[in-house]
Order: sequence, then C-alpha cells, then structure tokens
Amino acid sequence: MASSWCSTFTGPIRRCVYSSVRLRRFLGSLLGLSCRQGGLAVRQDNLMSRDSPTFWASVAGHPALRSRPGVVFELFNEPYSGRGFEVTSECFLEGSGCRFGGYNEAIRAIRTKAQATNLLLFAGTNWNFDLNWLVQNWPTDPLANCGAAWHPYEFKCHFGSCLNATKAVTATHPIFVTEWAPGYPAHSVSVPDLYTSKMQQWAEDMPGTVSLFP
Repeated sequence: MASSWCSTFTGPIRRCVYSSVRLRRFLGSLLGLSCRQGGLAVRQDNLMSRDSPTFWASVAGHPALRSRPGVVFELFNEPYSGRGFEVTSECFLEGSGCRFGGYNEAIRAIRTKAQATNLLLFAGTNWNFDLNWLVQNWPTDPLANCGAAWHPYEFKCHFGSCLNATKAVTATHPIFVTEWAPGYPAHSVSVPDLYTSKMQQWAEDMPGTVSLFP
C-alpha cells in the first residue's frame, strides 16, 4: 500500500508510484494508493482536506492509473474523532459543516471528472477500525465498485474478538485489511501467534471477500 499526502502527488512521489504500478503489473499483484492528510512533522488530520478531491482527480485521471486492473484507491487513511473534532455523517460524506473534504466529493472527482473505474476503499472512524459506523455512513459510488479498508491491530482486536463485526460489511462488500499487526502497549501482553492465526484463518474462510495485505 503506497501512501501520499493528499495534495502532493508530484515529482518523486509520482515517479515512485508509476514505477510501482509497472512492477506490480509485471508481478500480477495489487497496488493500493492511500491518502494521508497532515504533514511529515505533524500528526495526521482527522479527515481528508478540501483539496483531496482535486488530488484524487489528478491521481485517477493519469493514464498509468486510470481504470487499471489491480490499482486500488484507499481514499483516506484512518479517519478519527479527537483533538476537539467529532466526525459527523455530513462532514464525512459531503464535507458539510466542517473544514474537511467529504468522501462523496472525492468519489465524484474520480468517477465524473477523471472517468476512472478503479476499485475504491472506504475507511470507518476510530482510525479505520469502526466498521459498524462505516456501514451506517457508506459513501455513494455510482459504479458500486467499492469496499472497506480496515486496520484491526491486535491491541484493538483482542484474540480476534473484532472479527464478528466484519459481517455487517461482507454481506454486501469486500474488506481489504490494509494494515494489521500484533502488538499491545507496554503494560499488556501480546499473543502474536494466536492473533496472526485467527486473522489468516478468517481470511481463508472468506475467499473473494476478504484480502489481507502483508
């Protein structure tokens, strides 16, 4: 999964992404592009910026990426409430009542302006963990070529306890686990083998519906 800051798809980042596209097409694997918002020296912002739809139109509209099989767009990495801001449905979907851009705005930029058909991935709140919230606020994709990105780290998914929540999504859409890893805060005990085996077994039991990125 390659990441870019949402208004800086230029220069070295652009060249690196295009090289990755060529390599992964040769290898027959997926390339996921993810958008982060903030800066290298500051904490990531709560949601995508007002400029993000323009960013995604630029990304999706480039011939090296537009409608390419295996090129997937994760529209924002880890939305969250905090630092005095609460993610609302109106803000999340349309950028209404807040200083951020909305998912539906980014989708329209990709589907209408860029005329791209790539698979789109959406993220729930709580740092891309709350799937129930995402289902209740699912963005509108006119092509219905979309799925959920999910980050079920072990410290949130104790002993695989979070996996039942995935049923709300998998009934209608695929899940791409774009980040996952064992590990707890220092005061807790990690059981990496158990966590990893549960995640892998869950994915194996859901062929064509669940994908674990390494």
